[in-house]
Amino acid sequence: MSHDMVQAFATLTGDQSALHVSEEFARKTAYRSLVVHGMLPAAFLAFVEQLDIAGMACRLTGLEVQFESPVYLDDRLELSVEPAMDQESETNFAFEFCIRKEKVGPIVTSGRFTVS
Repeated sequence: MSHDMVQAFATLTGDQSALHVSEEFARKTAYRSLVVHGMLPAAFLAFVEQLDIAGMACRLTGLEVQFESPVYLDDRLELSVEPAMDQESETNFAFEFCIRKEKVGPIVTSGRFTVS
């Protein structure tokens, strides 16, 4: 996560929380550093290869997200996605995802999303 990505996300969402955009404020918090917006890593779900089906378009119909630990600037993250064990129907497909700090680091975000 880069500073430019955080700034662009803050502009896009309108979330200008000082914890995300003010280094001076962030230093005074328990985090001691800027914290990336929780939904920014989850935004990368749009690029999951399982959703790139030739001749088809996928529409997000549900999203459940748990923010488990903070993401800081310059953290490198890995996203993994697997089909959920319990599928909702033949037209809605569920996936579970996990975002962790690079390699075998702690999980920062996890959840489930559905597409049709």
